[in-house]
Amino acid sequence: MNIVIIAAGKGSRIYKKVKKNKQLIFVKNDILLKILVKNAINSGFKKIFIVVGFKSQNIKNALKEFKQVIYIKNDFFNSREMFYSIICGLKKSNSNTLISYSDILYKKNLLNRIIKIKSKNIHLPVNLSWKKIWKIRKKNIYKDAETLKYNKKYELFEIGKKFKKNEEPNSQFMGLIYVPKKKIPLIMNYYNKNKYHRMQTTDFLNILLINKEKIKVFPTKSFWYEFDDYADFNNFNKKYK
Repeated sequence: MNIVIIAAGKGSRIYKKVKKNKQLIFVKNDILLKILVKNAINSGFKKIFIVVGFKSQNIKNALKEFKQVIYIKNDFFNSREMFYSIICGLKKSNSNTLISYSDILYKKNLLNRIIKIKSKNIHLPVNLSWKKIWKIRKKNIYKDAETLKYNKKYELFEIGKKFKKNEEPNSQFMGLIYVPKKKIPLIMNYYNKNKYHRMQTTDFLNILLINKEKIKVFPTKSFWYEFDDYADFNNFNKKYK
């Protein structure tokens, strides 16, 4: 299995404070992106692709010790959404592929589970412990969280919508997507026909669902954290000194 790490964006909400690519912030005495790469190497991923864009040389300099990393340039990082970076990565990865956002922190044991997936379906790891993380991040659940609904067969039927005040989701999307090799042409075909340049990732997942594409979830309580803005970064450092 290959991994494609999406690291093309600027991360404006953190950049204006730290003055560096969001993926290069220090967490737990190491660079966030280096932690993700080390975990991928130690978990046995065959190829490690990183999609770069904004100040890409900064990322290459920070990761120069990792000769196995393959860089993919997204020339439209300023004008297109993250889903386009995913397309850039899938074009190069002719294998079962894990898509990973680069502003998240997770442990190697989660990758060890994902790399064992032998399925023809797209899979989403979903976080069962997300409420604990939201408390650390001090986020308003009803303002920032989004729906993620699946049935008893662990088949996804909705993602990325705003939920009502009376709703209480039991899990959240983690910024990780397993795409089996046979599904890559399907995704590329949707993209090439419709040119979803400005589409968010979860919106595209909903399009797949509308078109009866089966997406499976597997719930996990493995540690996970998202650095969406500077407050996330600051609150993480306060909690995990």
